[in-house]
Amino acid sequence: MSDIGEYDCLVAIRKPAGAVNAWNEPVPEAWLPVATTWASIRHLSGVESIRADAVTSTVRASIRISYRKGIVASMQVLHDGMVYKINAVVPDKINKEHVDLVCEVIS
Repeated sequence: MSDIGEYDCLVAIRKPAGAVNAWNEPVPEAWLPVATTWASIRHLSGVESIRADAVTSTVRASIRISYRKGIVASMQVLHDGMVYKINAVVPDKINKEHVDLVCEVIS
């Protein structure tokens, strides 16, 4: 069983609202809350590269939450002013204790 003390970050999980603009294009700023839960966040790596003559950086993170269904890769996690794009969802299918979210910091 997971030690509840390892979950030391309160995070909000949200999903795209499905809103569209006047041209029927998705509105990326429109998000709906899914859950607020405790999590463990580990920043795994940071990579800098040059794109379009500008330096960009990518920070990858792993976020572990208690087991729950319904979290998918199109969602995002918010914590302490940072937004994490969920790239993959890896549930603990054997013990059903946790879900690992493979993320990338987008702001």
